[in-house]
Amino acid sequence: DYKGRRMAGDISKHAEELVRKVDEALGKDKGAREVAIDLNGETFHASTHNTSLSLFVMFHSPSCSACARLYTDFEAVARTFKGLPDVAVAKLNVDTFPEAAEKYAKYGIPSFVLFGKADRFFGFKPREVVYADFRVAAAMVKFLNRKCAVKQKLARVPGMLEMTAGMEEQITGGQ
Repeated sequence: DYKGRRMAGDISKHAEELVRKVDEALGKDKGAREVAIDLNGETFHASTHNTSLSLFVMFHSPSCSACARLYTDFEAVARTFKGLPDVAVAKLNVDTFPEAAEKYAKYGIPSFVLFGKADRFFGFKPREVVYADFRVAAAMVKFLNRKCAVKQKLARVPGMLEMTAGMEEQITGGQ
């Protein structure tokens, strides 16, 4: 939140600083991103208002056991989309930024929201799409591929759940 003077030069410098912080958080200085980006209040606002980026955010808390179970799958999603110039995967700790929890995680955590880049169908305004499908990496990748018009293959990481985990066919061998 800007608290400086209402001079064009001051506001412009503040905006440039926010963009620099977002670029740093997104790993643009270091090359391809390795894992989900950790956002804070400042980088969250700047990232979600970036009209050239589709940003998939997990709203979580370190004390949430359901969130902890999803970290491995969410890391796999982040690895799947690393290096793409217009798609990023991030997480935001709602304990440190409760304003985001009030707006985007009002039904509980973990919550997932895709902040889509602007396009002609949405009047060139960023849009928000709540993810409400299966909470496994394969389903999240399928959702992001469809919404972001990309074709990424799931990057597997140790400990990741399979889409069919616990289904009868897997247990009985299809018999």
